[in-house]
This record gives sequence, structure tokens and C-alpha cells, in this order.
Amino acid sequence: VTLVDAAKKQKDVEAISVLKAETSHWIESLKRMQSAAELFGNLLYKTQKECEREREVHTLLQAENDEIKKSLIHNVALLKISQVDGKEKDRKAKEAIANLEAEKSELITKIKKKQRTVEKLRSLLYKTKKK
Repeated sequence: VTLVDAAKKQKDVEAISVLKAETSHWIESLKRMQSAAELFGNLLYKTQKECEREREVHTLLQAENDEIKKSLIHNVALLKISQVDGKEKDRKAKEAIANLEAEKSELITKIKKKQRTVEKLRSLLYKTKKK
């Protein structure tokens, strides 16, 4: 083995050693990246599942919201009908009260007239008895 061959062999051994170190470094980097990729894959899966659940909840809440809106619209319509009925009943009650007041006034007038007639008859009866 010549000196040149020995130097070349030494250089080759050093190059192999450097390549082994670099390979080891790249293998470790690859393992870390695989681990990170697995972690991100798990996170992505969990995030997708959470997103699906949130979509389902959103759909349910939207349906519930729509039902509440329908119910509210129905209740508002009923209240409007009730309000109209109430106003009509109030108008009829006021009209009935006014009619009763007028009737009362007529009756009072008739009673006073009858009282005057009774007084006149009493007076006549009294005068007749005196004679």
C-alpha cells in the first residue's frame, strides 16, 4: 500500500464518516418531520371532526331559530287579531254604555214626569177631600 493509497483511503474513511454523520442527521430530521406530520394529521382530523360537529350544531340551532321565528310571527298575528277584537269589544261596550246612559236619562225624565203627575193628583185629591 502506497502512501498515496493510504492518504486516499484515509480521505475516503473521513468522507464516509462525514456522510454517516450527515445521514444520521437527515434520518433524525426525517423522524422529527414524520412525527410532526403525524401530529398535524391528528390535529387536522380532530379539527375536521370538531368542524363537522359545529356544522351539525349550527344546522340544529338554525332549525330551532326558524321554528322560533315562525312561532313569533304566528303569535304576533294572533296578538293583532286579539287587539282588533279587543278594540271592537271596547267600541261595542262604549256604545252600550252610551245607550244605557241615554235610556237612564229618558227613564229619569219619565220618573220626574210621573212624580209631577202624582203630586198633581195628590194635590187634587187633597183639595177634593177638603170640599
